[in-house]
Amino acid sequence: MRALGVWSAMNAAGGALGVLAGGLLTEYAGWRWVMLINLPIVAAALALVPAGVPADARPGRRERLDVPGAVLATGGIGLLVFGVVRTDAHGWASAATLRTLAASAVLLALFVLVEGRTAAPLVRLGLLRSRWVAGANVLVFLAAAGQFAAFYFVSLYMQEVLGMGAAATGAAFLPFTVGVVAGTVVATRVSSSRSPRASLVPGTLLAAAGLGWFALISPDGGVAVDVLGPSVLTSVGLGLVLAPVAAAARRASPRTRRARRPGC
Repeated sequence: MRALGVWSAMNAAGGALGVLAGGLLTEYAGWRWVMLINLPIVAAALALVPAGVPADARPGRRERLDVPGAVLATGGIGLLVFGVVRTDAHGWASAATLRTLAASAVLLALFVLVEGRTAAPLVRLGLLRSRWVAGANVLVFLAAAGQFAAFYFVSLYMQEVLGMGAAATGAAFLPFTVGVVAGTVVATRVSSSRSPRASLVPGTLLAAAGLGWFALISPDGGVAVDVLGPSVLTSVGLGLVLAPVAAAARRASPRTRRARRPGC
């Protein structure tokens, strides 16, 4: 659980650093550098991996890549995103949007069929039979959807309504990171001797309350009440959720189940 706590804290710190760096790059170098900055980072990672990561032993039998699954998943998700982001020009009920979303649904349905019949699938659908894995995935999906939507709209609110610059907007998200780290520390201590539910339930309620607070921001509001307050509430809730939800999903792992058996 401690390792999951460290991972969650670093995940939050990296996310906040990305928001801050994105604001600085946008204001002082141009928004295109938000994309271009990834190139030297990837190049450095590729150069360091051979020296720092030991190679795995060669397997006796090489499994074939699930190329059809990769193509269907990429195409389905790509069309879903494309259909949603174009709704500013084409309404939700327009023929163009409905065709795009329908094509996405067909590709994703085919992906599920292919994964159930492939020897080495990208996603082993049998794992989703576990209520721990299924519940953890649903919770992570909802938490991520709420968090990233809030980041997007709150960023617009601070810049377009409150008149803040891109760098100041990025810095305003730093308390969010502190809240996630604090929540993760508490969750690690609580869940080390208890079920993940002990942290998941209050964390989910806090995060939902914070997102609901975000929904009430006013054009006449300010940073302290409309940004800082809900940011702290949401971030602490997410911190209470991140590590325990990963621990909950790991309960379905055969290796984890064997480790929990008496005498093993």
